Amino acid sequence: MGKFLLTVCAVFGLFVSSASAQDEKEQAWRTEGVQKLEFTRFLSAGKKITLDFAYALNPDCSPAEGGPVEVKTTTEPEHGAVEVVPGDGFPNFAKTNIRFKCNDKRTRGFFIKYKSTGGYVGPDKFEMLILYPSGLAREVNYNINVR
Repeated sequence: MGKFLLTVCAVFGLFVSSASAQDEKEQAWRTEGVQKLEFTRFLSAGKKITLDFAYALNPDCSPAEGGPVEVKTTTEPEHGAVEVVPGDGFPNFAKTNIRFKCNDKRTRGFFIKYKSTGGYVGPDKFEMLILYPSGLAREVNYNINVR
């Protein structure tokens, strides 16, 4: 795919996989262009949780050419609110990724946060689209279990 591979990091262990599974996932993503992901998270009623951190980096840890990622909510949650907040965070590259050395350096990106409606307990869900400067994309479905 050219000079760089773009990834999105999930904070709090959203991407739990072995290095070889991660490598296969990245290889498929490079060839397919769109990666579809689904995650389930649990939180207490009325609390806010950071679900994801989206960013794009070159192998030398500089911001990817073509500008930052774009993060869009494609389906809103019925029982809460999604917030996309620009900020600095730490990437989470696998040890086998050329960008692994970037994990100890803060980078600019977008945090994806969710907060349930006060008093609501039960399931909720929403969908996000993360677009990368190279034209790759991730469609992410978040299933939320509010307790």
